[in-house]
Amino acid sequence: MNIVCLSSVEDPDFIEAGRLKEKLSTADSNYNYRIISGLDKNNDRDCVLLNYVPVGSYPDYKKMILNTKRWKKDERKNSYNIGFINITGLKYVSLTINYILKLNIILRHTQEKVYVVCYDLYLPFLLAVNYLKKRNYNLISCLIVPAFPEHVMRNSLKERIKGKLSKMIMKEAEKYDCFVFLTKQMKEKIRTENYTVVEGIIPDEYKHLPIIKKAKDENSEFSIVYTGRLDRIFHIDLLIDAVKRIEKYKVELILCGHGDLVEEIKGICSLDTRIRYRGFLNAAELSDLQRNADILINTRFPEGEYTKYSFPSKTMEYLASGTPVLMYELPGIPEEYAPYLNYLKGKTAEAIQFEIERMINGCISGNAIIKAQNAKRYVAQHKDSAAQGKKVFD
Repeated sequence: MNIVCLSSVEDPDFIEAGRLKEKLSTADSNYNYRIISGLDKNNDRDCVLLNYVPVGSYPDYKKMILNTKRWKKDERKNSYNIGFINITGLKYVSLTINYILKLNIILRHTQEKVYVVCYDLYLPFLLAVNYLKKRNYNLISCLIVPAFPEHVMRNSLKERIKGKLSKMIMKEAEKYDCFVFLTKQMKEKIRTENYTVVEGIIPDEYKHLPIIKKAKDENSEFSIVYTGRLDRIFHIDLLIDAVKRIEKYKVELILCGHGDLVEEIKGICSLDTRIRYRGFLNAAELSDLQRNADILINTRFPEGEYTKYSFPSKTMEYLASGTPVLMYELPGIPEEYAPYLNYLKGKTAEAIQFEIERMINGCISGNAIIKAQNAKRYVAQHKDSAAQGKKVFD
């Protein structure tokens, strides 16, 4: 099958050192790349990538013109990082034109059907594919929808503009032939029966890592780890207060990532040695931390419409680590995960404290560890890139 992916994957070869204002988000990039890997494993040839590296517009990324370069992140052939004019507004126009030109070359040189898989509701992708689809009956379009524009929780000018373009984006999205949704509730927004759900994919490197957890003595130190956005909207402040209240057990809270609470967290760390901030970790460091923790936690509340369309990316990494997972029951999480997750109940520091202490009891008895081991086996078998990629391929 001839598959072309309009992707949005971070590629260090495309980014010039010193020009990037802040680190790119890895969650979207990782999910996108794992889907591509899954398609490769189910096809008789690798996907061709026409990739957009999502750097911020000038001056956030200190370069106005980015030229098209060959893809070098892996060994696939005939793939490119697409260039563009890096100025707000002109970026959309230049990307749309460049994608039309590159895709048209591919379409002109084959008599086969070309399956174009686009990642995210990104307007240049949508416009380019729909323009060419009117002129080429061999083009079959598939859209991967990880989020809706009105639910992207950032305050940048770019995201506010994207929110205002939401109606246009959705109108273009509905013209696609088939869809990959993050949650089944997404069909409420894009009414179609031609879809599959891929809520997440475990990292390949997690799949064969040995299970290292054992029950611990009640006098041991228990590490609680949170990795991801450190924003007040995810109630990290309540998590910190909950850990401060624990007196029955010796605990430490390790926080990793970026967000609007980082400076406040650093101040708390200087006053309470049980709270530690590790900054932004690479994939190997993150895997090691998650596997060696006693509890992995996520304090995102099940509130707001967006939670129906959300499956936090860290959930899959957490489950694949073999470490007990404590989080709220979000509406977007399928019921199949209930046997493997431990759900928080109340929305206060006291309630979070109670559930953490309950989880520590489970680590002492071994029950929480058995549950975590079962979770690791389940996602390794059913949620790796080959299994999830097959759902998209089929």
